[in-house]
Amino acid sequence: MNTPPHELTPKVVLYEPRYLLHNAISNIFNDYGWNVFDIRADMFVEDFCSITDKPALIALGMHGTGKNIIPFLQAIHRFSSMNYQIMIWLPKQDNAFKRFLTTLGVRYIFAETSLYEELTDFAATYSLPEQPKNRPKTMLTDNELAILLDISKGMSVASIANQRRCSNKTIYALKRNARTRIGLDAHEWLELLSKISKIKSIDF
Repeated sequence: MNTPPHELTPKVVLYEPRYLLHNAISNIFNDYGWNVFDIRADMFVEDFCSITDKPALIALGMHGTGKNIIPFLQAIHRFSSMNYQIMIWLPKQDNAFKRFLTTLGVRYIFAETSLYEELTDFAATYSLPEQPKNRPKTMLTDNELAILLDISKGMSVASIANQRRCSNKTIYALKRNARTRIGLDAHEWLELLSKISKIKSIDF
């Protein structure tokens, strides 16, 4: 067994419901001396902070979130603001979705098409970085993310404004700020919303 040069045994909290992919990822981490903790969707969303500590890496497959993608994205954003280190893998290279995840505070983003090589290198060489004291300015705000997710559900600006008891102008401003912060043009924005909706339709 190869052991990475860490003073402490590294820990990873793993969420990946796809059986074969889960086993392959778990084996890679185990081979390099990591402690692997599996977590259920409900535990990730509702009770994560009570079962682990910040030195643990959070690792999950985006497509594995399925119908829970929206609460997962909200939780990822929250954990990033608490300085947890997060790794996510996508089915393939996707620059727009990658930029979106970056604005949620995700530090490590891989593609499943090259996951074995990237994850092997990562597990062998990883060391905990220093924790930033403040949320980076490039991260989406809570309100910007909330509006993006509401729109991805198919809600109109008027219905969102009515639900949040604010003006349409405020919702348009938050939508514009979110798109600008992520760095998406109009076509990429619509594709991102469509992908979130598509993942939401997957049931595991």
